[in-house]
Amino acid sequence: MRYTVKTEEHAPLIKGHMKLGGANRTYEVDVNSRYFTLNAKPWIPVMGEIHYSRVCCEDWERELRKMKAGGITAVSCYVIWIYHEEEEGCFDFTGSRDLRRFVMLCQKLGLWVVLRIGPWAHGEVRNGGFPDWLLKKDIKPRTNDPEYLSYVQRYYAKIYEQVQEFLFEKEGCIFAIQLENELTNNAPHLLKLKEMAVQCRLTAPIYTVTGWNSAYGAEIPEYDVVPVFGGYSEAPWDASLVRLVPSSNFFFLSARNDSSIGTDLIPKPLTDDGAFHMNYDLYPFATCEIGGGIQVTHHRRPRISPQEIYAIALVKLGSGNNLPGYYMYHGGTNAIGKLSTLQESKATGYPNDLPIRDYDFQAPLGRYGLPHGQYGKLKLMHLFLADFGSVLAGMDAYFPENPITDRYDTSSLRYSVRMDGQSGYVFVNNYQRLDVLASHEDVRFEIPLKEETLLFPEDGMKVPSGACFFLPFRLDLDGVMLQGATVQLICHKEDTWFFFAVDGIEGCYYLETGGMDRVEAAGCRRENVGGRLKLTPAACGTDSVITVVKKDGKKIRLVTLTQEQAEHFYDLDGTVCVAGGEMFNTDEGQAVYCLGNPDLTGFKWDGNAFVPAGKSADERRPEVSFKECPGIDVQSFCMEELSLGGKREIRQWELSLKELSLTGLADVFLKISYVGDCIQIYINDTLAADEFYRGDPWLVSVRELLRFGTEVKILVSELRPEGVYLETEKNSGLAVESIEALPLYEMIW
Repeated sequence: MRYTVKTEEHAPLIKGHMKLGGANRTYEVDVNSRYFTLNAKPWIPVMGEIHYSRVCCEDWERELRKMKAGGITAVSCYVIWIYHEEEEGCFDFTGSRDLRRFVMLCQKLGLWVVLRIGPWAHGEVRNGGFPDWLLKKDIKPRTNDPEYLSYVQRYYAKIYEQVQEFLFEKEGCIFAIQLENELTNNAPHLLKLKEMAVQCRLTAPIYTVTGWNSAYGAEIPEYDVVPVFGGYSEAPWDASLVRLVPSSNFFFLSARNDSSIGTDLIPKPLTDDGAFHMNYDLYPFATCEIGGGIQVTHHRRPRISPQEIYAIALVKLGSGNNLPGYYMYHGGTNAIGKLSTLQESKATGYPNDLPIRDYDFQAPLGRYGLPHGQYGKLKLMHLFLADFGSVLAGMDAYFPENPITDRYDTSSLRYSVRMDGQSGYVFVNNYQRLDVLASHEDVRFEIPLKEETLLFPEDGMKVPSGACFFLPFRLDLDGVMLQGATVQLICHKEDTWFFFAVDGIEGCYYLETGGMDRVEAAGCRRENVGGRLKLTPAACGTDSVITVVKKDGKKIRLVTLTQEQAEHFYDLDGTVCVAGGEMFNTDEGQAVYCLGNPDLTGFKWDGNAFVPAGKSADERRPEVSFKECPGIDVQSFCMEELSLGGKREIRQWELSLKELSLTGLADVFLKISYVGDCIQIYINDTLAADEFYRGDPWLVSVRELLRFGTEVKILVSELRPEGVYLETEKNSGLAVESIEALPLYEMIW
């Protein structure tokens, strides 16, 4: 079946209209109506959120290195007011609140920074980040109330003291600042905040604000800021206790505004009369909150699959997104303040109860730095953007000639095309959360180029259910034209292009033979399709290298990995690797790590082929025993969390970490299989960790627990089916079924 796109005209490129942009001695950063620029070249930063105040400062550098290895080029983070001034006038920028040290590490590692200075953040924090003392004053927060602004100005001045040497104008890494968050209807206040930031010398080439609301986009000062958007696969802030309607974020759409974000806090307009309508043609499509995962609330506990996160990110990219930004990219742990716990809760007037400690967010990197499955999947897009983003940025998005109008449609193929009239990429998403989409046979895309209509692939392809991918067409491989391929492009290094075969799709290349002398590829099937040479590797993997010798004697190589290998593919500052585990760069070399599996072998690319690298670690089998206690002997106000939604039975188990050695290991994780409403870990009556049950075993870092002590008490409260949305068969009970100790192996290649 042939699939076509509408060839409608796009709005013209506008330059120089924004009151933004800047240059220092090394870089120039600017923005036009389509994309950002770095040194006058189109630029697609990849932004990932991590909250330094929710991660132990001893781990910052390691975790930032993991983010960089995952393809993140810009780190975004809230500066959460209540964390820094819980008591009026007593500012704290020490330990895990040390903003200066955190930004300094970002700069050391070559990461850009987007500083989200608030003053209101949301971020599932108590009062949205406002200190309690502020709300007790006779002020109107989030307005131009002079007294409120006086406190904001003092706060901004303190932020400046911390980050001044890392501002862009001083050759620093802070290239963007976000003002406020989720303010939908007060452009004068947003402009005032920008003016105050500048007065406090918190300057950056780019200022952003969140652009969503429930209707037409947030009311913003049009030429002073760039609106950024988002999209989540679920909405745990929704008050309902049933499955939600299918999210529009799994469909390729020109619309940027996701009206579901923030609906727990954003009021809906009573009327459309005089409503602000955002002029999207002024700005590039940029995001700050593509859901890297999702937090759970007490009443709603979705289980996120890696593919759904990848699908949404891919859909946004295929819809024209030129700044992928993830919230969260790295999870964390909420601090407990001097005066209160610091999580969002109904007790503080918010619609949701969040865990006291847990902010794992089911993110690509979890609260303790363990990768979730989407980490490797998203990395595939990020590596592509590092090498080809400057070209993709200028490509417009085109959508189906016959658009899907029913969000319950599971039979129509979802696709888009980004192209510049000469070349481009076909984006396909055949995945939707909690649904099974139909597979499609004999799929061919009819693509209107400037000089011809391209039929690709000419002999058709299969799109299996659950697959999401993008494919190149008319890609110039250093003088050899790749007319199209049914494999996804990862990156380009010197004379080699790396691809992978999407699971369930036969990977092949369609090459124009002009400029070619011969092809060297053992076992590769060769066919003539429409006058082009079709090459189908005999088997995909690290040994699958097709060498094309050009008429001038120079060679190019096409490497075709499996999808599993590709999800463990890394480009670490020019060193290309495929590992059995995960990797990041250190000052000593490439670190490889894996939970529970000592096999840390893999492959490095030597310029011609992948060669074996690494070795297996010595296997360790740490053991831990636990026992149930006859009663409860913990004394803590945090125990109230165990009775959210009503009193219920609570039981206690104990174990000791004294004999659990971390010597020679990066960490050990307790894998706790349990059933309950809420689980908590106390050490010396201090709440060290918690989570709301959603059906999966709980992984807890022993290295983190040892910061509190060695004697562990585990409290679990009874799970009842009423009042909770769960996506697991077990919806009632109270038990700790097993506790395993899993070693985290790590070594330097």
